[in-house]
Amino acid sequence: MYTSKRIYFGCFRRVSNCRDLILIREQLSKINIVVIYINSEKRGIGLGSVLIFKAIEKVDSLEGIEQIYLSVVTTNVPAKKLSASCGFEVFGQDTKALKFDNTYYDE
Repeated sequence: MYTSKRIYFGCFRRVSNCRDLILIREQLSKINIVVIYINSEKRGIGLGSVLIFKAIEKVDSLEGIEQIYLSVVTTNVPAKKLSASCGFEVFGQDTKALKFDNTYYDE
């Protein structure tokens, strides 16, 4: 699905959602992957890579996009491996980017 600023990707098997990815275009030349979620029972079989590459394929068809951003919590090793395997590179760290249950997480 595409709206002017958001693009949603998903994969459904029967009635349950196996995976989600959301792209948000906040600037004309940049787009952010803000959510990647894979159900725990579906992790480790390549669905995340497929979803990211499909999103990149869609972004390539959009006019004016020059960069795709993807933030990953620094302690989320599987997500870091996934993003690196899809060609994303670390360019900085955002300290205390997220707060959950009174705990801060860096991205």
